[in-house]
Amino acid sequence: MVNTVPNTINAISNALMISLNPEGFFKKKLATGADSFFLSMPGLNQVLMATSDTGASQIFSADTSDLTSSLPSPLQPLLGSYSLLLLQGNTHVQERKMMRPAFQGACLRSYVPLIHDAVTTEISTHDLGKKIDLQTFMHQITLNVIIEVVFGITEEIRKKEYQQAIRKLLHAFSPPIMLFPFIRKKMLGIGPWDRFLKARTTLDTLIYDDIEKARGQNQASNHILSTFVNLKTNTGEQLSHEHIRDELTTLLMAGHETTANSLTWAIYLISTNVSISTILIQEIHSLPVDASIDQIMKLSYLDAVIKEVLRLHPVVPLVLRSVVREHTLMGYKLKAGSYAGIATVSLHMNPKIWTDPELFRPERFIEKNYSSSEYVPFGGGTKKCLGYGFALFEMKSVIFKLYRQTKIEIDTKGKVVASIQGITLGPKQKIIATFCKTNNGNTIT
Repeated sequence: MVNTVPNTINAISNALMISLNPEGFFKKKLATGADSFFLSMPGLNQVLMATSDTGASQIFSADTSDLTSSLPSPLQPLLGSYSLLLLQGNTHVQERKMMRPAFQGACLRSYVPLIHDAVTTEISTHDLGKKIDLQTFMHQITLNVIIEVVFGITEEIRKKEYQQAIRKLLHAFSPPIMLFPFIRKKMLGIGPWDRFLKARTTLDTLIYDDIEKARGQNQASNHILSTFVNLKTNTGEQLSHEHIRDELTTLLMAGHETTANSLTWAIYLISTNVSISTILIQEIHSLPVDASIDQIMKLSYLDAVIKEVLRLHPVVPLVLRSVVREHTLMGYKLKAGSYAGIATVSLHMNPKIWTDPELFRPERFIEKNYSSSEYVPFGGGTKKCLGYGFALFEMKSVIFKLYRQTKIEIDTKGKVVASIQGITLGPKQKIIATFCKTNNGNTIT
């Protein structure tokens, strides 16, 4: 019989270390040289974690009847049971198919003016030459974009209501609540779980109100909420309010925080590597200020820079799967009810795949094409992030707009490390930036 006391202590210890220094934790695991390791986590028991492309390939290629979305999930309290990230089997396949058009082709292109307007609006609220918190700046841009994309909201008062509700909810969803299920208990209305539930109710109220308004409209609009209220299940029924709420909450949370943190890392890494910033800025300035999104998307060095940012600082440190029925992975026979996953940080730092993995070197993505099991910033297989195209679209648009019309200087000194923030990894230290006029005098106005 397995002694559960050491496992419990080990699980709590692992969760604490991951919450304090996630990248350091998974780099240390990689240093053992093994292609996998077992990780104990509260509520999940032991998880077989892959650190190699072989293990990642086995997990991504497994049939959904063998491996599927991890339940229970640390994100379930925040996103809800109907979130696409947590749905399993055929339900997930059908939902993904319904949502896909909102993140493809014409829909993606229709979002470009929103992104550029958000950048213009946010930079105009700051005096050029003054220091700003880069992460806050990026969060404001991506929040404005996702609120308008999801709800079609343009009124500033309503936008601010959503912004405040989202920020409070993400702040309340602390690493302890995410990683330690046993603290999710009410404490006379004043405990961390109470604060989270209150923040969740505030956002729910806003979303339910807009769902009701959208249901009352006779004509469909081009925002995502309108798409959801007009969707029908296989039996011809409309999606429930709760179902729509969970999917919209997922889009709001995953659709802004991940991109904002990645953009913050990108500007920090670009600005603190002179040779890289020189090449990138030259490429960006080879296009006119009003370049089309198709021209921007074809910038090869910009593409390589973003890929390298996401390799060095993936927004999620691990990918989890539930084992539905007995399955062999990486030489281990896993029983139904157990878990498997990919340590994204470990995989992206694996020296067997990456030369000088600690270096920020975008050229590696120009010199070589990496497989979908070597490079996994958006997960993979049937569960690959549906919004990855939108994220890349937004990152390229924002970086082009900023560097085409301003010069950016970073004032933060010393090494910046990652920490868990909401549902993703972001810079632990504040990154202070200054936006200045470019050499040709152009600014965002």
